[in-house]
Amino acid sequence: MKLERERYFGGFSSTSMRKGIAAGYGVYATNRRRFGIHDRLARPGHFFLGKPPGHNFTRLLAEQGEAALIKELERGKDMEVKWEEISNVEIRRPSWLRGGVS
Repeated sequence: MKLERERYFGGFSSTSMRKGIAAGYGVYATNRRRFGIHDRLARPGHFFLGKPPGHNFTRLLAEQGEAALIKELERGKDMEVKWEEISNVEIRRPSWLRGGVS
């Protein structure tokens, strides 16, 4: 059986998403894996001026293509989950005690 090459599906990042105490987190997907990445450029407020969330990945995809983008996701990943490992995703309203995704 021939394996299909890995394809980039898309993703998003936001200053309102976080893992831990640092603001700015992104979730990106390929046909094989999901990646979680701290987006250090996505910072709220006047003291942390940065570029729009996901800016580097959009630029990389346009300039160097899908393979380069997937390599960058692998390099910068904070979390990686294969499709086969996901059985359930629950999105809840966030509160100050917990985040919204489990």
